Amino acid sequence: MLMKYTAPAHGAVEYETVTFNSDFPEDHSGKTVYHGASSKSEKAWTKLLDPYIVQISGKEAQGISRPTSKISKDPDYYITGLDVYHQLHCLNDIRKLVRDYNSTDGTLDRLQTMHKFHCIDSIRQSLMCNADLSLIHWYWADQPGKHFPNATTTHICRNWSKIEEWAVKHRLDEDMFDRKKFIE
Repeated sequence: MLMKYTAPAHGAVEYETVTFNSDFPEDHSGKTVYHGASSKSEKAWTKLLDPYIVQISGKEAQGISRPTSKISKDPDYYITGLDVYHQLHCLNDIRKLVRDYNSTDGTLDRLQTMHKFHCIDSIRQSLMCNADLSLIHWYWADQPGKHFPNATTTHICRNWSKIEEWAVKHRLDEDMFDRKKFIE
């Protein structure tokens, strides 16, 4: 049985056709600003992950699937976040692990390790939930004489700009919420 609940950002959703360019040809034409560990890449990831938390009205909070906390300095509003930002955070955390692996001794403490597995599983669940049915085409390469998948694929996507616009409009400043203060 499907749960019925309201997603406050649902009104911001629009679909668009997007071609993923994730191939890795020798000329790196598939590389995006999010690749690597450059200052440009770090800034792009930081911008992508903002706003991580947002605020919703009490009326909007009544329609969501589980209770969420009131904002300590404005109890008429509630703190929440779009899961897509959480998923992107997890992906970025894994990216940082890969980025930093060669610059460390390769060891992580228990909490860091748990966080990595949490992030991986969060992405796994999202992938399974959203089950992208877009097709990956294959092509024949004379050298080395076999078929390869072509990762340049077309998708029907939610318009990220509209979702980001909604999240920015509902951004909650961190100083408005005290994680250690319970409000009934």
